[in-house]
Amino acid sequence: MPTIYWKPLELTTVHTGDDPVNLVSRLASNERWLQNFFTPQLFSTAIVSQTGASSSAQIGASSNTGSGSPLTLARFQVRGNAARHPVRVTMLALVNNSGTTGTLTVSHAGGSGTVNVTATSATAHAVTVTPTTGSAPLELTISGHTDDSNHVVLVACSARIAPADRTDGGAGLDGFAPLWGDLGNHPISTEWVSRGYNNQRALARDRVACLATLAHPDYSGTTRLAQWTNNSTNTTALGRMRVLPCDNVNRAGVISLYAFVASSVTAKIQIVIGGGQQYSLNVTASGWHHQDIDLPAEGASVTIYGQCDSGSAGDFALITAQVFRKA
Repeated sequence: MPTIYWKPLELTTVHTGDDPVNLVSRLASNERWLQNFFTPQLFSTAIVSQTGASSSAQIGASSNTGSGSPLTLARFQVRGNAARHPVRVTMLALVNNSGTTGTLTVSHAGGSGTVNVTATSATAHAVTVTPTTGSAPLELTISGHTDDSNHVVLVACSARIAPADRTDGGAGLDGFAPLWGDLGNHPISTEWVSRGYNNQRALARDRVACLATLAHPDYSGTTRLAQWTNNSTNTTALGRMRVLPCDNVNRAGVISLYAFVASSVTAKIQIVIGGGQQYSLNVTASGWHHQDIDLPAEGASVTIYGQCDSGSAGDFALITAQVFRKA
């Protein structure tokens, strides 16, 4: 966590003559700090898999495929970031056998980065990926492969926008126009003062906070576990998560879901927030689905149910769920 260098604006200490204007320099300094370090969580989760004491118990999502066919282990949505700042992804990972080298690859909007994993106990690894194409929301995937038949295991992961200091150059795609580069001994225009207000709004809109994440291993339908799949007309709970209190008032939000649906299946997702809000989504193809929701100020539980309305072969599975503040 970076040190907070935010300085309160002292409206009674404006200097005159050739001295710098304290109010103006502090405003510019504060905004520069915001631009560099206001980086809400994009996602943060352990990879939920089978639990229990049996020999089949698993942690995380694993792959033992070769480099020619890496296996997708997890996928997430990244909202905002119109300026395409680099994204810093931190992963907790291991290999299940000493001497094995596993590789994790993070791919996002035309950019990618890799890390090698050799430890047999969960160890932190980080990679920075710079998006180059597309507009939000954009998918970020983590895939894995090994150099032998043993496994690389992704246990947990999180991501934030990497610090991105910018002091001049006009308005960016995110709407932020730096104040710092315009400091000097000249009149303060109305536009300059308005920019200080608009910049903070631009950053708040573009740096979209993910408030809760649920992730299951992104495996093929034949290896997904019963805890997050359904192939019947009975409604089944596929995942639960908790949105903690984060605002003083209710806020608009959005929930993004990645669902796998076999080609012969028509499925329905039901979202229940707290004891009141309920939403339904019809799903006929694998992919991302989004639903606007209300975020209670006091926080709420989020439960996701699924059922198959038609089709008798294959599964319907919940892979990822993320709750965002709405930009």
